[in-house]
Amino acid sequence: MLCLALLVGAVIGLGLLAADRASWSGGRVATAVVTGRSAMGVLALADGRTVVLHLARIPRPGTTLSVELSRDGRARPLSYRQTPGRALRSGVLLTVGLTVLVQAYRWVVTRRPR
Repeated sequence: MLCLALLVGAVIGLGLLAADRASWSGGRVATAVVTGRSAMGVLALADGRTVVLHLARIPRPGTTLSVELSRDGRARPLSYRQTPGRALRSGVLLTVGLTVLVQAYRWVVTRRPR
């Protein structure tokens, strides 16, 4: 069962990687300078236009970040780009975690008191 979960997780991970690459295809890397923040997120200036970034930590104004800009106007920090290792790890952890949860539930429900 665990081997099957690993295999399914690897397939899901590859799917995550393919989806990320398809979603950001044609994107280009630029340097953005943080200008402030708003209710929408962190504002930055990249390639002469203002972009909104959604970051866990808000950097100080003037901080430079490497960002990926898509053709449709979206922007994300370069560190948020999906890597093969991160995608596989996410897929495998998801399926193995669910498998362990289901197997634990089955054990609790089907065990009989002696």
